[in-house]
Amino acid sequence: MKKVLLNIWYWLKINLYIGIGHIWALIGIAFNDTGEHYDTVFEAIPYLNNGLSFLIILSIIAGILNRKNEKFSLIQYIIMQGLMVLAWVMFYISNLVG
Repeated sequence: MKKVLLNIWYWLKINLYIGIGHIWALIGIAFNDTGEHYDTVFEAIPYLNNGLSFLIILSIIAGILNRKNEKFSLIQYIIMQGLMVLAWVMFYISNLVG
């Protein structure tokens, strides 16, 4: 249990370091001045790609850089970061598709 909590701490710390990626993802949706809405999720994929690609790239780089830490679980990091990106995708879909 202690290792799981320690990995959650590492995950939070990594997400603070890659905060610029989260800000970039938020800017992508916050400044949607065109008011564009898509009929399906498939039509919104290019917009999702533009908003979330920087965050995904930073997440991969951070995982690679931290894998050498002896108490860092890369599997747990991938799962938790995947859920974070999925939450961003759901946020984008709820604001763009309708």
